[in-house]
Amino acid sequence: MKSGLAQSRNAASVRPANPGDRMTKQIAALFFCTAAAVTTAFGCSSGPRSQTDAEVLDAGERDSGVLDASFADVPAELDASPTADAGPSFDLGPLIDAAPGCPATLHMCGAECVSNADVDHCGTSCSPCASPEHGEATCNSVTCGFTCGAGYERCGTACCLSWTNETIDGLGDVGLFSSLAVAADGAVHVSYYDNTNQNLKYAVRRDGTWHTYVVAAAGEAGRYTSIGVGADNTVHISYRDDTAAAIRYAVGTDAAWTLENVETVGDPLQSSLRVDSTNHPHIAYSRVVSGDSEVRLAARTTSWSSVVVADDSMYHEVAPSLALNGSDVPTVLYVSYHDYGDGSSSSDVKAAHLSGDTFDISLIEEVFGEASSITSLNYDSLGHLHAAYGHPGFQYLHYAGQSGGGWSVSEVAGDFSSAGTFHSASGDSDGHPSVVWNNRTTGAVMYSTMSGPSWTSASVYAPPAGGTAYVRIAFDSTDHVHIIFYESDSHSLRYLTR
Repeated sequence: MKSGLAQSRNAASVRPANPGDRMTKQIAALFFCTAAAVTTAFGCSSGPRSQTDAEVLDAGERDSGVLDASFADVPAELDASPTADAGPSFDLGPLIDAAPGCPATLHMCGAECVSNADVDHCGTSCSPCASPEHGEATCNSVTCGFTCGAGYERCGTACCLSWTNETIDGLGDVGLFSSLAVAADGAVHVSYYDNTNQNLKYAVRRDGTWHTYVVAAAGEAGRYTSIGVGADNTVHISYRDDTAAAIRYAVGTDAAWTLENVETVGDPLQSSLRVDSTNHPHIAYSRVVSGDSEVRLAARTTSWSSVVVADDSMYHEVAPSLALNGSDVPTVLYVSYHDYGDGSSSSDVKAAHLSGDTFDISLIEEVFGEASSITSLNYDSLGHLHAAYGHPGFQYLHYAGQSGGGWSVSEVAGDFSSAGTFHSASGDSDGHPSVVWNNRTTGAVMYSTMSGPSWTSASVYAPPAGGTAYVRIAFDSTDHVHIIFYESDSHSLRYLTR
């Protein structure tokens, strides 16, 4: 006589074993014996237990299809036979029939299937997409993105003000040898060469409108210009007068200018001007005397006087750029070029910092071949120096920064990256450096910013035809960026800001 569940069944309740029925009972038993809520009700145990004699079926009964002894505890209500004992009903549908996972366009986050296209859990993520300031997060069902609001555009991982694009002067062939300065009041000042009339011109942007003036109309005057603005808003400009073979200086505002000679000895060429805190001008320039090129620094209080910055008889010192720190102490960036006479040459990029009555000269980088004839040097408001120089043959552009120690050199654009001859470097109020340069392949104006140890470059202006040159950059006191450049196709001077 069998005991327990087996004893309550008569011969009519025992039917031939069906593999499908047995599988269903096995799954059901597994669910019931692992769920804590039904363990006590059905006598399941979390560990092994010994079977009684009554629970063991002999091999003959097993072969005859009688219920396997290991499932003797399965309640009668799970038996599909019509004579099974009545008892409480249990709905096993959710436990047995629920399919794991989510449809193709959804994924599981916690206990919920969520959309792959939702910005709160994009793709297969369960974390929301980041939304930058002035932007809105997006999701393409795979990765997060963002769009920028009206008046803003993408710049790396942020939304920046969109670039404003304006023509400063388009009368004739104008805008070569340009220079840029932003005054404390936010006015933008530009000096440049009018190639059609061979004049030095000046433009100022006030309240969103450009005004242009002729500064010097003596003929072939106005190449290699450099501009600065004093604290009293007086404008100072240095330039080369080709007719007189001189470096000249103009001071004034708008249409009223006073012109003076700075250097008439030798063949002076490039000049770089800065205005000190007492509104006095300082000009670094190069000149050639008896076949030897040197860099000099001139200053004016009541009259002009100059000193030698660098003059090595074995080298040609060219391409000076001047910067004054908060104490009006000058630093001059320049290139020292040496021709070995056998078809090879080298260039040393150097910086000369005035210490007492002498210049301390430091080597920034030794360049194979002839370095660019254009350099750029600016202080930011934190007192950090930002320099740029390149190599026209190898088409690369380097940046050098100094913030209290030695110079740190990095590559803005690598070898044969189409970096053009023209470039300019500066830094914002947080000391972050930026460089603008012309791409000689596409003709575009490129804007490069440093993020960590690497540079990110983007085209900020693509001319409809031709190329660009004489690019310059400056930051104002609120960190708005100002860029000027010459567009060769339209022969005009143009301006970008944001």
